[in-house]
Amino acid sequence: MEKDKPQFQTTDLNTAAFLKSKNIPLTDVVRHGSRIHFCFDHPDAEPLALQYLNGAQVSATTFAWALQELKTLVHAKLEGRRS
Repeated sequence: MEKDKPQFQTTDLNTAAFLKSKNIPLTDVVRHGSRIHFCFDHPDAEPLALQYLNGAQVSATTFAWALQELKTLVHAKLEGRRS
């Protein structure tokens, strides 16, 4: 595996919020064209993402806070690209 490549990336905001809700640290938010990639460098990131896609649940409050934090990061990234 490349040294600079994160172990797991997703473009899905809800999957990223789920991972943050599970205390998986977000290492970067990268814009590739019109898509935003959420990068996680943790061995549990991919298995937890698969669990989420198969119906795993977290607290609604925790998920909502993580979702709001990610949206703030996305908006900041998009604003930074415009200048």
